[in-house]
Amino acid sequence: MPAQLLIVALVLVCGVACSSDDGSSRAGSGSASGTSAVKSGPVAYRPQQFHGSPKAFYTPPDPLPKVPHGTLLRYERSPMKAPGGTVWKVMYASTALTGKRIAVTGLVIVPNGQPPTQGWKLVSVAHGTTGIADDCAPSSADLPRPAGQRLPYTVRMAHTDLEKLPRAGYLKAGYVLAMTDYEGLGTPGVHPYLVGASEGRSVLDAARAARQLPHTPVSKTFAIWGYSQGGHAAAWANDLAAKWTPDLHLVGTVAGGPVSEMNLVANTLATTKMEPSLLFMIVAGYAAAYPQLHPSDMLTPAGIRVMKRFERSCNAFRTAAKGKPLSTLVKPGFTKNTAWQKLLGENNPAQYGSRAPKSPLLILHSNDDEVVPAFLSKTMFDRMCTIGWTVERRVYHNGKGHVAEVANAMSDGLPWINARMAGTKPVSTCAKSAKHTD
Repeated sequence: MPAQLLIVALVLVCGVACSSDDGSSRAGSGSASGTSAVKSGPVAYRPQQFHGSPKAFYTPPDPLPKVPHGTLLRYERSPMKAPGGTVWKVMYASTALTGKRIAVTGLVIVPNGQPPTQGWKLVSVAHGTTGIADDCAPSSADLPRPAGQRLPYTVRMAHTDLEKLPRAGYLKAGYVLAMTDYEGLGTPGVHPYLVGASEGRSVLDAARAARQLPHTPVSKTFAIWGYSQGGHAAAWANDLAAKWTPDLHLVGTVAGGPVSEMNLVANTLATTKMEPSLLFMIVAGYAAAYPQLHPSDMLTPAGIRVMKRFERSCNAFRTAAKGKPLSTLVKPGFTKNTAWQKLLGENNPAQYGSRAPKSPLLILHSNDDEVVPAFLSKTMFDRMCTIGWTVERRVYHNGKGHVAEVANAMSDGLPWINARMAGTKPVSTCAKSAKHTD
């Protein structure tokens, strides 16, 4: 097996998606009209300022209000720090792929100072892999932990975005940052890990919710930035935005180090002698999103027990499958199970036969990415070009790996987003790509 395929086993451990139900029409331009935070959003609903215990924040209201997805349900000031901004913890309504109404949590970072006349600009941020258990939610980094228990390292890495994004200039440039936890992280249910529509809905609904934070006027015009798993989520959100949040205007999306080609990723993890942790997260996440899928078809009883550990604790990542032969955890035939393989393939960004979105996409990827190999985004890019996306792909040749390239993806994403906000026509490198490969 080529060495590149072996590298896929480490996909995204370094942390760092139907129609709208509100009946509103898509914003006709990229202007920042209608920026009142109280009046904006899908419905006239008054979000509640939360005053309970830190852990109780993550328990959704019962019953869950019958409001459209993207409605802000509750908020509270967070003690977490972001240079040049104020951090708010939020809970908002969303919709699972099964159609069930759910609550999703996240963070909203508001720049310090007075907002512009047109309101703050907006970027919805999609984080990289942290895990699938509730304590893997990036917004939970401020929760008290049992004595001697450290914050899971994947959450610590995602939490650094609170510092890195401001330092890259996003707050200074006048952007509110909406940072979703994703479905099932912190709130009830298992996180549908690398299930595109679930991730994309969470990212888009976070953008809606951020506009409803009291006394925070935010424009309807927004962009998306994501990295690693978040690059996968960002690409899906870009594709879904016109239908899922037609009341907002997406000007463009940055997808850094994005995961794609889900069949290749999952099948490699299931059939090679490598660290299998991510496979159990994929199996658990897909079973959560698609009730017709059964983990017992893929995993042995011992494998099911390992998977359940991932569902219970974020700290299981390094220990749950350690020292256990893959043959004792995964049943033969994973790569030939048509139900699983079909749905894995349907979660690649940019499906053949789909209509290209109007909003452009920028892919940023390191040629030396040792976690998410660059050929994955090249395959995704070629498919997007065939469908007709406006997409630019930039490949770094600087010797930096997956984690080290995050800072460049943040800093290089900002001027691209600024240009889209200013109405500058995006560049497509599809024709150029046809002439050479990485």
